[in-house]
Amino acid sequence: MGFRAEEVTPKRWRNIRVLFDNGVYSVVAGVYRRKTDETEGERLGERWNGQEDQLGFPSQAGKPIYHAVPDFLERSVLHGVLDELTRRPEIPRRDQHMQQVLRELARLSGA
Repeated sequence: MGFRAEEVTPKRWRNIRVLFDNGVYSVVAGVYRRKTDETEGERLGERWNGQEDQLGFPSQAGKPIYHAVPDFLERSVLHGVLDELTRRPEIPRRDQHMQQVLRELARLSGA
């Protein structure tokens, strides 16, 4: 089975922007609505996409979803994605993803 980042449309997320998708792992940015208090805000999400007959992780009720990255890990995740995009020029839409990651880093820095 496996899911590409564009195929994952969880209910608690909107305005999803794909920052990284190498076919195995995806990182996105978007507006996330917290379950606990229903507040919304810009967040990063991530997931393992699964392979062949696997749903990937995380999932809920048989559907793929994104895990909201904790605030204190967002910069580390973005830097890791930049490193991977730099080392792997064969990743589809690499240049577009690099620009989006740089925009997210600027957003986190308040620029």
